Amino acid sequence: MVERPVLVIEHASWEGPGRIEPSLGEDGQDIDVLHWHHDQVSLPPAAQLLASSDSCGNQAFRLGSALGLQFHLEAEQDMVRRWLTVPEMVADVTSSGALLGAFLAAEAGLARVAGSVFDTFAAEAAGLETGAYDGSGR
Repeated sequence: MVERPVLVIEHASWEGPGRIEPSLGEDGQDIDVLHWHHDQVSLPPAAQLLASSDSCGNQAFRLGSALGLQFHLEAEQDMVRRWLTVPEMVADVTSSGALLGAFLAAEAGLARVAGSVFDTFAAEAAGLETGAYDGSGR
């Protein structure tokens, strides 16, 4: 458990292998991500760190075929607006307007990476060859 909730739109930097991780998108550009959590994950043994940020050192990692993400890649504008109506969630927020504004500025980058990650997952689940994971355990 972290000392206080981590609730921020923050720049995440792709680390080494994250820059070439096909499921994260082809360009390897850093993105702004939405954190809204009370915990931070520790990297499992043999996991490769893919992304980090100032408030969360383990933003994304790969372990074999698994991809772990600490940020909310699934978030969309309507979802964030709904979250901001839930009393238990909004209790963590300093300014709903500022958070929503920052999210809207980051939404296109998140959507680009989300589309790539979700498309890769769906293709792998369907047994299609995507090239996103070659079984090497990298």
